[in-house]
Amino acid sequence: MIELDVHCLSPTDSLVEDWTNLCVIHDDTLDRTTNVSGTVAALAVQDLAYIDAGDGESIPQLTQVFDLASRQAETIAINIELKGLGTAVPVAHYLKHLSKQPSDFPVLVSSFNHTLLSEFRSVNLHTAVAPLYGRWVEEFHLTAKRLDAFAVNISVKSANKKRIQSIRSHGYRVFVYTVNSLEIAMQLRSWGASGVFTDHPDRLLSLQN
Repeated sequence: MIELDVHCLSPTDSLVEDWTNLCVIHDDTLDRTTNVSGTVAALAVQDLAYIDAGDGESIPQLTQVFDLASRQAETIAINIELKGLGTAVPVAHYLKHLSKQPSDFPVLVSSFNHTLLSEFRSVNLHTAVAPLYGRWVEEFHLTAKRLDAFAVNISVKSANKKRIQSIRSHGYRVFVYTVNSLEIAMQLRSWGASGVFTDHPDRLLSLQN
């Protein structure tokens, strides 16, 4: 499974359904990861081709990522994090569009911005969603229930056995970020974690056995 962050180019209205303006990039600015500076929101689609995001590659559109994934031999599950304003509704419509195609993608939509998840859910009732938490919130289950969530995603810094089991007892999967140690990942699994986010999947491959 891969995780990616989505921003909206030139967002004008959070209710716009056009998914061609969705691009995949972590930061809301271009300075750290490309050869230009400025904000992602200031870009237009045609600008993407002229930006070098590393080794001559441009910033991909979300549709390009899904197209690439569809051409792989094995099914690739994708976790989309709604990062920028204006992303919820176009992502929701795009995933509804994909669900009508012959090859469906296993998709999980997450965000620290739970308002964005509510906007997403108002359009798309079927795609799995997961509220993200940077710190532990005792009332997580109220938000998860309101969103009809599949999972609750939490930071490794706030993860412990009691909290993971609390999430599981409410009926949700729990995914923990960011875990780059095999030993920590094994401990989280023993506590009931459903999976982890990692920068180094090669280190954690043995967990699949």
